[in-house]
Amino acid sequence: MIRRAVIIGTGKMAGDIGACLLNRGWSLHWVSASEERLGAIERTVHRMMRRLALGSPELIPTLSNRFVLPEALDPDAASVVIESTREDTGVKREMVHRVLDRLKTDPLVLSNSSSILPAEIWAGALGLHFFFPIQLTELAELIIPPSIDEPRTTAATAFAQSLGLQLVIQDENHAFATNRLLLPLQAEAFRALQDGWSPEVVDTCSTSILLPIGQLTLIDSIGRPVFAAAVQRYVSCMPPSFRADYRPLIDGVCSPVNTPQAVGAPFPHNTPDAAATEALKARLQAIFINTCLRFVDDGLFTRDGLDLVLSRVFGAERPFAQVLDRLDRPRVIAELNRVYRETSADYSRPSPSLRSGGS
Repeated sequence: MIRRAVIIGTGKMAGDIGACLLNRGWSLHWVSASEERLGAIERTVHRMMRRLALGSPELIPTLSNRFVLPEALDPDAASVVIESTREDTGVKREMVHRVLDRLKTDPLVLSNSSSILPAEIWAGALGLHFFFPIQLTELAELIIPPSIDEPRTTAATAFAQSLGLQLVIQDENHAFATNRLLLPLQAEAFRALQDGWSPEVVDTCSTSILLPIGQLTLIDSIGRPVFAAAVQRYVSCMPPSFRADYRPLIDGVCSPVNTPQAVGAPFPHNTPDAAATEALKARLQAIFINTCLRFVDDGLFTRDGLDLVLSRVFGAERPFAQVLDRLDRPRVIAELNRVYRETSADYSRPSPSLRSGGS
């Protein structure tokens, strides 16, 4: 494969993807419909490359004339096109078509979307969902639509592996499983907010050995509008009978309050004692462990794939098998049954492997 690529987009992930490719010797062009955004990404990429060069300016690649509008793109610029624009189907589709109309080649087209299926963007695209920062996570989800032939799948796999990435392979039914793994936990966190728990307490109780970052802090770091749009897409793809389970999450993220950084929350906050706080923590941890097991039971992850996601993306401090070995399964099942009685949420139904003692 000729090592020339076009990155569509100018945000944080577009810059990180570019830095990853530059470090592997790729020749790049960044494309945007905004000249102002092109100037911003050019400055960002130069800063990245100066840091990575570690005081050796001769190692910084020449990047002049590499930040262009679609119509100014070199027709021979790419064997790979990576779409990494904002999470808007119309914007993504338009930019990919503008770039492909300009190119003379038939490039491999990859979408970095975290919630929009690649076939919705372009019929020949695959999904390659990176995780920030790529240099540390070294992991991506490869989403293969049913219409994609084997040569393109092989090319996408080889490209990702050439960047040093380990892959979680997914079809469209299992797409974006890494982000979706958190949805039941996040739904229960927002249910606790509705019940009057303070954002600070809920955020702390949502942390664990498997998830060192609080879920409300995570949502703030992603950005409420981006997160809300993604959640709505994930939930819209669920069977109708399951969608009501996530109403507390959807209602919560669509309001401008209830995270540690937000102010003016509309719900009165409880002042819980230590026992109540521990009970909330146990409830949230039971939900997440059960979700992990159900994703493996349902084939969304292999056990190895789950461990990769937990460690590389979420920063788990211990392998999942070790957590299971120390788990008080009867207590977790009792907690899940309590949640189910209170909410009827399908995600609180205990995993078969939790009941059987399997892992």
